Amino acid sequence: MRWFGLITAIILIPLAYMTGETVEAFIAFIAGAFLGLFIDYIGIEKLKLWRYPRQLFLSRKYFLIVIPAWGVFGMIINLFWIWFNVKALFMFITLGLLILYEFPNLNSKSWEYYTSSKIVIIGWFPMVILFRATFLFLPVEHINSYVRSVFL
Repeated sequence: MRWFGLITAIILIPLAYMTGETVEAFIAFIAGAFLGLFIDYIGIEKLKLWRYPRQLFLSRKYFLIVIPAWGVFGMIINLFWIWFNVKALFMFITLGLLILYEFPNLNSKSWEYYTSSKIVIIGWFPMVILFRATFLFLPVEHINSYVRSVFL
């Protein structure tokens, strides 16, 4: 799964640059990383719903591999939402991400669940909404205009 995240980032970053949404991509990455840490804290530490067998929670490998993967996940959701007006396609994008992330994991076992598959599938919908809502509440336009005034 780490290769999927790396390849996705390699594809998304130039696309964000070409469409003029580099700042949005960066903000989505940072927000996704922090939100992923929060989700993992609740899901792993408090509710005991899953674990990363090769990257123990809060270990060095966790911060080097899992946190950037959450950041890329945040970029995917928010850039797709911007580019494709995902409101109309929300269900399809969520199911597509579910398939892209969960099916390869059946083989790679990058994470293991301690709950039913129904809960996992249902949990994807509020998770995607949470990633998008968090991005919407950030002052993206103010940050974007500040960055452009300083660097461009």
